[in-house]
Amino acid sequence: MTHLLDPIGLSADDSVLYRHLLDHPHTHPADISRATSLSASAVRTSMRRLTGAGLITHVPGAQERYLALPPHSALEPLLQRREEALAGLRAHSRELARRTRATTPPSGHLVETICGQEAVLAKIAELELGAHHEVCVIDSPPYLTGPVANSHELKALSRGVTYRAVYHAPSLAEPGNAALLDHYIAAGEQARSLPQAQLKCSSSTDNKPSSRSASPARTPRADS
Repeated sequence: MTHLLDPIGLSADDSVLYRHLLDHPHTHPADISRATSLSASAVRTSMRRLTGAGLITHVPGAQERYLALPPHSALEPLLQRREEALAGLRAHSRELARRTRATTPPSGHLVETICGQEAVLAKIAELELGAHHEVCVIDSPPYLTGPVANSHELKALSRGVTYRAVYHAPSLAEPGNAALLDHYIAAGEQARSLPQAQLKCSSSTDNKPSSRSASPARTPRADS
């Protein structure tokens, strides 16, 4: 779960401290530590980060006290800089994608044959990591590997990609497969099973055309 200052690259402790100073201005670091349950060293570290970011300032006086600057004036410049950085990264990403497409020779065929375990797993990873909207899977034996968590799917699900899968039911009885499936369903996968799923296939939407391929080998969420 994100916190207040996560979008600008600051930590959860920084968010807690900044919120506390907004509600309790002119507060001593020791008081902040007691009120927030943060250690003294964590408070000092967060104060350095927040001061450097321009979100809090030291209050002149005999005692060490700090004041949070108003969010509308302190956060806006930080948000603008982060948006500019993201826009720059997006532009670089498009240019890198263009260069990659330019240096990848076309297969010359509508169907690409992939041989070898490493090549197959690499293509499946490319398929999943490149998806923006949906990944569809028909999952049936034989499989390349045993039940190993598919981190690519979890990352894709977390960024809003829809996963729809049809499983070969007898494979779910193999040790570890049903537990993995429960994990992916909890993360958002839409799963069904058939008594016999004969066709093996993976497809995704919004990939480059060269990234769409039939997968000749896919494990029940154990392929990448």
